[in-house]
Amino acid sequence: DQYRIKLFNTAAYTQYEMKPVEPLHIVMGLRYDRVHYDFENRLSPAQTKYKQQETNNFNIVAPKLGLTYDLGGNTGLYANYSVGFQPPETTDLYSSRQLVPLKQATFYNYELGGWLSAFDKKLYAEVSLYDLEGRNEIITQLQPDNTTQNENAGATRHRGIEYSITYAPVHELTFRFSGT
Repeated sequence: DQYRIKLFNTAAYTQYEMKPVEPLHIVMGLRYDRVHYDFENRLSPAQTKYKQQETNNFNIVAPKLGLTYDLGGNTGLYANYSVGFQPPETTDLYSSRQLVPLKQATFYNYELGGWLSAFDKKLYAEVSLYDLEGRNEIITQLQPDNTTQNENAGATRHRGIEYSITYAPVHELTFRFSGT
């Protein structure tokens, strides 16, 4: 292998926060991401099966909305919605085995959770439910000839519960338990 990939990544983010009433905090955001790959193979076609030259662009304008409601007494609830994306890796795009064009994966994330703090803030617990839908997620498919090929899946769904419990009986000692 002897190749060069120029990578240019651009991102811009704007966010607006407001408190329409005292216990409610709203965050709205918009993010633009662009990933540009410029691949140049430095081996001759006779020396390699790799592509000789290719340019790929991946981009997204992604919204984010978050709500936090302070219930008082060191407890609260929150909800989030966000969109994200993942461009294909260069090793996936430019492999000599890769015969199928790849698209970027897009993810739609929904999250609902809450927290509480007790015993003079020595105990802190947080629980959240999430639902993440991936579209065009890149997965490895086994082909009829027993080779593998990266392809975009129609859709994937990831659902679950995340929790975290932190207990600090004294300032110098902290126990944390978390899981998904």
